[in-house]
Formats: sequence, C-alpha cells, structure tokens
Amino acid sequence: MLRGSVYLFILMVCLFSIGVIADGNANVPLVSVPSFSITSAGEESNELNAGAITAEQNSDPAVRATNKISAGDSLFIGENHLDVSSALGTAGSIAWWQSGNEGNVTPDVVLPISSPQVFFVDPVFFVLKTGEWYQWIGNQKGALAFTIHDPSLSLKILDISNDEDVTGKDIKRDDFGTFVIETNLYPALNRTGYLPSDSRFKITMTDPAGDSEDFLVGSFGKVHPLNQLQVDKPLWYWIGLLDDHSVPDINDGWNTSATDLNETLIYKPGVYKFRAECNLNDMKDNYKAPDGSDYTNKTVSIAQTVTLVDDAVLIDANPKQVVPGESFVTTITGSPNTEYYLWMKGTSFMSGQPGDQPPVITPGQENVTHDATPGPFIIGNYVFSAGAGKTIRDDVPHDSVYNGTQFYGMVKLDSTGQKSVLWNTSAATKSTSYTPSIERKTDAGYVADTCTVTVDSTMPVNIMAAGTQPFHRGNSVSLSGKNSVSDITYLFMTGTGLPASGGSLGSPLTPVLSDVPSGFDSAMVSDNDTWAYNWVVPQSVPCDGTFTLYAASMPKNLTDIGEASSGSVPVVISSPGNTTSINLVSGWNFISAPYVLADGNNTMAIFSGVNSSGHSVLSYNGSSSSWVTMKADDLFYPLHGFWIYSVSPVEIPLTSGNGTITPRTLEKGWNCIGILSPDRTAGSVLGPLGSLWSYLVGYDASVQQYTAPLVEGSPSVDSTMLHVKEGSWIYIKENTPFSG
Repeated sequence: MLRGSVYLFILMVCLFSIGVIADGNANVPLVSVPSFSITSAGEESNELNAGAITAEQNSDPAVRATNKISAGDSLFIGENHLDVSSALGTAGSIAWWQSGNEGNVTPDVVLPISSPQVFFVDPVFFVLKTGEWYQWIGNQKGALAFTIHDPSLSLKILDISNDEDVTGKDIKRDDFGTFVIETNLYPALNRTGYLPSDSRFKITMTDPAGDSEDFLVGSFGKVHPLNQLQVDKPLWYWIGLLDDHSVPDINDGWNTSATDLNETLIYKPGVYKFRAECNLNDMKDNYKAPDGSDYTNKTVSIAQTVTLVDDAVLIDANPKQVVPGESFVTTITGSPNTEYYLWMKGTSFMSGQPGDQPPVITPGQENVTHDATPGPFIIGNYVFSAGAGKTIRDDVPHDSVYNGTQFYGMVKLDSTGQKSVLWNTSAATKSTSYTPSIERKTDAGYVADTCTVTVDSTMPVNIMAAGTQPFHRGNSVSLSGKNSVSDITYLFMTGTGLPASGGSLGSPLTPVLSDVPSGFDSAMVSDNDTWAYNWVVPQSVPCDGTFTLYAASMPKNLTDIGEASSGSVPVVISSPGNTTSINLVSGWNFISAPYVLADGNNTMAIFSGVNSSGHSVLSYNGSSSSWVTMKADDLFYPLHGFWIYSVSPVEIPLTSGNGTITPRTLEKGWNCIGILSPDRTAGSVLGPLGSLWSYLVGYDASVQQYTAPLVEGSPSVDSTMLHVKEGSWIYIKENTPFSG
C-alpha cells in the first residue's frame, strides 16, 4: 500500500486570538486583542496610508486559474498573488463601508491598489473589514469589485452504513466511512478558468502506526483520493452519489474491511486521525493563529479521530455516583453471545481490607462467573491491553476472604448483545472514583471500554444560595439543596467575626454546638430528598466579606463536621455603597461588573479618565455576532464582558448598589460574559447550563494572552476558578438563560 510522508496533527489548537475551537462552523469571534488594535468606525481615517498597512505584496503571482478574480467574486483572508485587474476595471482604489453605514456617501475605508496583479488579502488589515468592497473611481462608488470573507472549514467523520456521526467515536469493521466538509470556501471553484487540478482542498490522514495516506480504498477495491478534492458546496460529502456531493453514497466510501492481494486487512484496528485543509493561493501559509500554528476552523479543520474496532464494546454505569451501602449497575453492550472480562481497573494499590477495597460484583448473577477463591485463576490470569504485561489479578487487590475474586469476573452477553451486572458497595468500600473495565482480545486486537463510578460519603448533602450577590443585610435569600441521608438538614455559617466552630444563620454570633439540634437552623427534607430554607441575612453579621454556609445531615458544627454528610457554599455580604475597584493594566483588559453598581457609578463614564490611546470600549453582541462600541452613558452592567484598553495601569473605583439582576439570555454561538461575586469554580458557575455550553476561554491581562480553553465535560471544569471583575468568552449551543 502506498504511503506518503507523516503529517503532524494537532488535536486542539490554542484558541488564542480567539477564533479557533468551535462546534461546526461556530468560530470564536476574532478578537483583535492583543495582536491587533480595535477601533470604532469613526476612529479610522477614510483613506488609509498604503505604507502603513501592507495590503499587497510584489512577488510573482501563482500560475493557476484560482488567482484570476472577476468582478463580484468571493475572496478569502490570507489569499495571496491575486490578479484583481478584471474586478477593478478602471478603478485604482477600492472602498468599504462598515455594516450599517452602507447608505453613507463617504466610505469608512478607501484602499489604493497600485499592483492589482499581486493583490494580498492581508489578515492584519482585512480581518475586521470583511464584506463587500466596491470600485472607487474619482471619489465615486463604482460597481462591486469583490467580497472578502473570513474562511471557515470543519470536518466530520460518518459511518455511512449506519448513518451515524462517529467523529471521536468508534467505527465497526465492515462499515463504510465517509467525510463531510462544511466550509464557505467553495465559491473559489467557480472562478473563471478553474480546472480540477487547481483545487487546494485535501484531507490528511494518519493511521494507528503513524503513517499517512493519500487515498483510501473503497468498494470493490476502488481507490478514492484525499487530495485535490472538488469541494464545491457548503456541505460536501467526500464520496457522493454519482457526481452529486450533496448526497452521500451509502454503498461506497472508506471500506474498513478492505484487503490487499494476500487477503490481509489493510486497515488495522486503532485510532485514525483526519483533518481537512485548504491552501487556496497560499492562504494556509499566510493566515496563522497568533502562536504561529495553522488556523483551526479557518484554513484547517480540527484534527478529528475515529477508532476502527473489530467488534465494539461499550460499558456504562447507573447511577454514576453512590454512597457506601448503595448498589449500581454496569450495562455492557457488545457482540451477542460473547464473553468479556470485567474488572475494577487500577485498584491494586488498595489493601482489599474493610475501608480500603473497591466495589464488589454481586455473587450469583446469571452468566457472570468468577474464579474459585483458592484458584485456579483462569479468568484472573488474563493479560489485558495497555497493562505492560499485567494480568487482571495484578490489577485488583487481594482480600483475606475472597482472595480478590469478587473484584472481577467473566460476563457472557445475551442474544441481543447486552448484559447488566450488579455491583455492591458497603462501609468497607473506600470513597473514591472507580473505573469498571470491559475487554476481549480478538484476532485483530483488543476491544475494550471503561466508565466511571464515584463512591462518596460526603456528596449526599449539598447547599445552594439563589440570588444576586453580594447580599445585603435584610435581604431574603433562598437556600436549597439535597439530603439523601437524613430527614432534617442542619444549617450554620462561619466567617470573620463569627464563632470558630460556626454560628446559627439567624443569630450568627451565637455558636452552634454539636449534638444540640435546637441551636441549629434546620429544614425538613422532602420525599424527593430535597430541602429549602428562606434565610433573611441578619443585621448582626459583624462585617462585610465572604462567609460560608453549611448544610449537614446531623447537628454537627465545623469541629465535628467530618462525622456527618455535608456541603457548603460561599456567600458575599456587604453594605450598600460598599466600594471596591477594578485594576486595569497596560494594554487590553477583559472586564466585568461584579454586582449591581450604584446609580451615578454604573455607566461607562467611570472609564472616562482612562488613556485608551483612541481605542473604544467594546462589548460583543452574540445574536448578531458583531462588536458593539460602548458610549459614555451605556450601562456597565453585570453578567457581560467588556474590552477596554489602557496605556498605563489605573484603578477604577466601583460602588455597589441595591438593584436586582435579571438573568441574561446567552445567544447560540459566542458570548462575552462575567460572573457575579464571589469567585467560584467554573463547574459551579456553569452547572445550571448543563451541556448547553461547549468552550469557555478567559483572558490573562498581565501577559495579554488568552488562558487555556475549558471544554464542557472536562474534569478541569470543576477545579478551575472563575474570578469576578474578569470577562470570559463562552460558546453556547442553544439560547439559554445565564445568572452568573
């Protein structure tokens, strides 16, 4: 089989600049911070100094039809060596009107074109000036010259045999795979004189061995190329029905069971990586992310993976979180009437003794077998994949009663390819996260899957505080939570000036005593294990600041809280008129109001003394995907993010007010947000959004760079802190309310 050179694939490129990670075509709005300067339309001259901004390069044009531009053609940021002579006609300049200003006689920008045969769609200049550009002749608007677009490019992998999106998932042997490219670059194929050999679209591939491919084998041994793809539609299928690439051919594509002349499988089990690219007129080389990498979702797609398996197996747990003493079920889905090894993976570090052992498989289940306690260990001596030669018995603890045999077993699936296995926990089970694992070795390799179950004695009780913080004395605050342990939830609080072991909610200076229920505020637990309590913040709270509210299953104070199941939540209490500040650094700052500000201190006028070097204060409109220039009388309101430039460090005082906040609606796509006081983990802030968000990106003003992106579902979401007064970008899948 022919093999090309090895390509390096980047699974996730930094979002910095920002515009990189997305769902489909939902690119992050390109923020000119800190790489480019942002100004409002009124802050630019109507005619640009050609020496100040390079919009053309004087090198030899590429000899191909795609660089011949006719009037009305679509151009893309990063294209170089374009011959725009025909599009210009007799004009020596082109003109552009910002959105909303199209009716003005005077354009927002006029660009002289001195060398129309080598025009360069320079990212530095055109990234904020996409849209229609007109001929400009003698200070008069002429015909449409061309339209400039920010490129977009994404790739999905489909199991066409089952009409299933398998991007990042498994594809079974014998199924046909195909690719769907979604892009706005397709009009390039309609340029005058275009030939199929002019295409710069391709799909790069890396197989499990690290080798690359220029083609894939399809039905009946047909070779399908991955280069010079004729992507002529916004949604384009790699193998189309006849010549129509808007409809996939369900009987052809990547034949995962293709064999060579020796009847050897060509495609081995494992992870395959694919990425779509387009280097139309060198655009991929010219249009780079700020860190110098290829611009993901613009000139290259995110590198996507698919795992080829001989017989896929899946395992899932329900429930995924239990307390000691509760049971859970693992449901296995695989090949009918087939046996699989099941064990609690990675638990050999435990002693197996009470208090330090994993969950056990409930004995006596049909089609679940175990080794005998004294041996022989026919099941336990199985050498599992990626274990460096370890057997199952090497991977589980050995207790004094069952010799470890209850921590693993052999499971036979039924005629439908399923089996549910019951596991037990008890006081002997250690509170931690576990990984039930299922596996079988085949002639072509291993098929395996894992899931996660958490045993946690501290989680059955929690507490939430609804409303806008900071809370003022006399405010009514709705407290609520769950308690699956006891019929009564006991409440108390701690903080500066309060008793060390905690004070009651109603009288914070009065200490609560363990095992004295009458000293605690309490709430009855309903039949569905939830509780609620209306708390009026006492006037006796001794000072402003952050306090911690506790909910416990027993009347235990902070000293003895470990004896009960409990949860806690921080709250900020302040007096109206309390003053804090935002400290701007030199350069761009991404900021947000931490709470409702007092009248007279709640508009953009508070930034009027900032030396912004002519830059506007900006916000972002998610519904129209456009920047908004803020005026002095516009509100500086919570839950929104704002960009402000400062030549030097400056402190901006903020004064809290008494107003309430209505949750804002986050629009599908990218939004600038801020959070309400206090600082919290991203998990606690974004938890109410469920899975309706995809990515969140912060900004570190001290180094003028974006922070590492948070991805929905990642464990880091629960450990990463979000800070008040700092803005963030968030990508939303569907319109949803947000309360910060």
